[in-house]
Parts: sequence; structure tokens; C-alpha cells
Amino acid sequence: MEQNNPQLRNVGNLGDILKHAALMNIAKMLTGRNSARFAYIETHAFMLEASCPNPAQWERETKAELTKHPAYNDYYAAEKKVLDKLPYRCSAGLVIDKLKKANATDAVIVLAEKNEATREILRDQLGRNQVKNYTILEDALRLGFIKLPDDVGTLLILVDPFILDDQLWNGIVAALSKTVKPEMEVVLELFTFDKKQTAVQWPSPPAGMVGPISVMHRQPYHLAVYATAALRENVSLKCQALGWSMH
Repeated sequence: MEQNNPQLRNVGNLGDILKHAALMNIAKMLTGRNSARFAYIETHAFMLEASCPNPAQWERETKAELTKHPAYNDYYAAEKKVLDKLPYRCSAGLVIDKLKKANATDAVIVLAEKNEATREILRDQLGRNQVKNYTILEDALRLGFIKLPDDVGTLLILVDPFILDDQLWNGIVAALSKTVKPEMEVVLELFTFDKKQTAVQWPSPPAGMVGPISVMHRQPYHLAVYATAALRENVSLKCQALGWSMH
């Protein structure tokens, strides 16, 4: 059943390394910032963990980043078990691990995943990880039907399509406009893939956010981060520590 999803071939590649190190460090910063109830939204969730097809390559590429930027250390420590042929922790899995470490047991998890077979695996993994407060959506554009609890004060979002187009971005922004409240502290990490461009033109931020405030271009992988104004400096510093550029 797992073999139906082509994402399995890419688990632990350089795009994952760049994306997941930033996501981990931002999640750690947000969970340590205050005691506000936390929510995590991911638009293309895949799984909590999956087999890494090339652990040796993962180690080479991660250590290359770690040599230049010690801030990759938390990510390396979290994933080095792949060298013992254990599963690679994917984005939602890494965030859930940070929430557990912060004792954020009331966190709200919203994950969208189009692949039906993968959704079933994801649901099983959430159960085995003892995650109770979660919603799985069939499509990212259904985020507009989600209402977060009134006491959610901190929101981390990962938008991670294979191809980012205006229709998808505008749909996600419209959905978030119904979900995000003005008083929330919000960070959005955006990842896209483009073989043809050394850099990409980033879309305008969702309402109430600024950015992109930091970017990373490692063709074909492109990443950007947006945030509410109060978080701008802290989030930018976290990304710069990983080799991202100010924008």
C-alpha cells in the first residue's frame, strides 16, 4: 500500500534536510516562547515517519550542512537513527515530538493528505504516537472548514506542495483567513520545488503576516518563511542560523 506514494523515493533528501531542520528549530522556539495553546497545520502531510531510501546520502548531506551551521545539530540528533535502518521522522512527526517534549498535550494537529492509502497509514501512525486531538483532511483547500479552538494562541503552518501555483496559494490563504485570528502568533514555512529556477518569486503573505522574512534557495529546493510581526526577528534569526538569507 505504501508504494503507491512517489514521495517515498524522496524521504531524507536534501529538500527534507533543509525544510525539517528549520521546522524543528522554529517549533522549538515557539513551544518555549509562552504557554499559549499550540496548533500545527500541514497542507501536504504524507506520514509521521517512513523508511529512508539512502541513509548514507542523508548522512553526507546533513553533515555538510552541520559543518557550516551548528544549528543543524538538533535535526541531526533527531534523525541519525536512520543510520541504524530505523524510520525517518517526517515533518509532522518532528513537530509532534517537539510538542511532547514541551508537554503540550493539548496541541491541535490538522494534516491534509490527498493520497487515500497514505491517509490510512497516517491515521494509524497518529494513533500509535498517542496523538488524540487531530484532524486529517483530504485536501489542503478544506482548511477553510476547520475552526481552531478559541484558546489557540500559537500556530505553526507548513505549506509543502510539490508544485506551488497561484490557485493553490490563493486557496490556502483564503482558508487561513477563516482560521487565523488577529491575536494569534503565527509562523508559516513554505517549500516548493523548481528545477528551472535558481530562485523563485515568492507570493504575498497571508493577511496579518509579513514576509517572506527569510529564504533559502538550493535549486531545485526553495524555501521561505512568513510570520506575524512580533515573531519576525526571532524567526529570521532561527533561519539565518541554518544558512538562510534575510529577505
